[in-house]
Amino acid sequence: MPLSVRRAHTKSRNGCSDCKRRKVKVVIPWPMRLNLWRPPFLLLVQCDETYPSCNHCNRRGIPCSLSASKGPARALSNRLRATAAVADRRDRSTGSTTSPASAPPTSSHDDLEVAGLDIFSRSNQPVPSIAETWGYGLELMHHFSTSTAETLGVRPEIRQLWRVGIPELAYDSPFLMHIILATAASHKAYLLPAQRDRYANLAIYHQTAGIEGFRSALADLDAHDWRAVFCFSSMFVLSLGSAPTQRVPTATPPELDCFVFVRGVRAVLSELEPRTDGTFLGLLGKGVYVEDKDMDNKFEYTLASRHSTLPPGQLQAFEDMSTFFEQHLPPERLIGYQKSVKELRRSAYCIARAGANFEMGLSTVAAYLIPEDVMKDILTLDPFAVVLLAQFCVFFRLHETRFWVLSGLSKRLFNLIEGRVATLPAHLAAISWARTQVFEFWEPPS
Repeated sequence: MPLSVRRAHTKSRNGCSDCKRRKVKVVIPWPMRLNLWRPPFLLLVQCDETYPSCNHCNRRGIPCSLSASKGPARALSNRLRATAAVADRRDRSTGSTTSPASAPPTSSHDDLEVAGLDIFSRSNQPVPSIAETWGYGLELMHHFSTSTAETLGVRPEIRQLWRVGIPELAYDSPFLMHIILATAASHKAYLLPAQRDRYANLAIYHQTAGIEGFRSALADLDAHDWRAVFCFSSMFVLSLGSAPTQRVPTATPPELDCFVFVRGVRAVLSELEPRTDGTFLGLLGKGVYVEDKDMDNKFEYTLASRHSTLPPGQLQAFEDMSTFFEQHLPPERLIGYQKSVKELRRSAYCIARAGANFEMGLSTVAAYLIPEDVMKDILTLDPFAVVLLAQFCVFFRLHETRFWVLSGLSKRLFNLIEGRVATLPAHLAAISWARTQVFEFWEPPS
């Protein structure tokens, strides 16, 4: 009788705490699996002990204890800092650097490198029970497919993408599913004031779970579906205007959350966006945003068109903004702000060109393209940067007339802007036109 071979130990010794608690087995090479009678379904729940998040936690969409250390945060920080350094070198090569006299302390800027994810903390609300999560999850998924998706786009193909394409990607991506459910919960909180607290708490829960999974995916992008990462970023940044976000107190006001998040992930998204060409996600990546080489020649005609949804005087407002920067900014800062004005003009051109069929993303797309130093000024509410923010408020106010996710953001942000430049007459004059549009132009007649 041959001697029996001792089976290799298959419990998760170095795995995550959740896998240990559930007694999930580790992956054993096939020759060592001597107990062939083992039911095959056990193979579906094996813990691979992969850093920073094991396959079991990824599949269930829960935070993995393997990422509890600062390793993933360092990986994400290094990625963002490296890309930020490249952007800084590129901006310096074109002369768009912030003067030392006006630049805020570098330590605050360094802290912002990962703030796009770190400011969103775990919710202090009690975690819903399994029964509540399951029941409300079905309700929220149904609401998203039948109602919320219809509010996130104008053109039929965009609505189809939200209704079918993105939810199908979420089947294999728990963090994307969480942000879908968070968006649906925010929508129901918006529609049902009597139930606002209940759905707001659900939105916070799913948003927090989603950002935890997204954090792990961003730290190891090659191991995750880039399409889910791209979709999550698009949904999250658009929902920050209305979602009842649970966040860590920081020096950055919550009205700037979308700019904080954009700065944190835009370097990664710039690598993913070209991959959307020729796919159904191309609609989400570009929408009606176009790079028209003849834009300068068509700009005045397009903005003055009777089909444009922009307020009268937008063309003159851009000219006044450029003149203001030329008169008050030193040369080393002027180039960056001129490029920012150019990107705002491009967004305005695309909005006017779309007529009544403008899509939601056009209100924030310029934030992905303005120079890094100008974005830093925006996040620290530099008096010159708030003049650019005032134009963003005009775009937000226009989009509020159609998209609930931005409801109220323009006025909250503009009140913040006015408080920042209250003692600066020249800056107040520079934002006076934008203030009129935000608070008066789109208001119903009394």
